[in-house]
Amino acid sequence: MFNQLNLFGDQEIKVTKKEEEVKNEKGNTKVSTSTKGTKGAASTSKAPIKKPEIRVFADWTIHYYGNRHEVTEFVPDIPEEGITTETLREAMVLEFYEMEKERTHFDYDAENKRLYPKVSGGAKG
Repeated sequence: MFNQLNLFGDQEIKVTKKEEEVKNEKGNTKVSTSTKGTKGAASTSKAPIKKPEIRVFADWTIHYYGNRHEVTEFVPDIPEEGITTETLREAMVLEFYEMEKERTHFDYDAENKRLYPKVSGGAKG
């Protein structure tokens, strides 16, 4: 048993060992609960969902940083079956150096035939 000062007055509060044990038990359950929560969060993380590969044709447009480009500006000879966004990205990287394979993905609007390249940040972004 020890004496503890009261925050709102000069009276001392006496705390017994039993009260300390109860406080410690409550504190231990909280710690174990947070530990379980972190294990559950780590196990629920899954691989990112991959979008299906689309085929791009000559009538599609690319909208990148407020500029509008035709697909034929980067790939002049598009076969009848179309090209993939990866082929287009490889051609665009010659003009836009930031479009590395690991950093670039394409959002698209198939109804309006528009591509939106999204370039993510580097090591710190």
